[in-house]
Amino acid sequence: MIKIIKIERLIEGGYKFKMKILVHSWKSAVPPYGLDTITLEMGPSGTFVTEFIHRDVEKLTE
Repeated sequence: MIKIIKIERLIEGGYKFKMKILVHSWKSAVPPYGLDTITLEMGPSGTFVTEFIHRDVEKLTE
């Protein structure tokens, strides 16, 4: 599952954005699971990951 946490425009009237997403990740159908928080910056020059945080969790809940 992917959840968009926040989207913000970095330049007023321009095409440069910052987006933070939460991703439920897994290795297989059974635990271990993880929660990944990824921050992306997008603009005319491309899309770049500016921050990646991984947390291990035993069981995912919505």
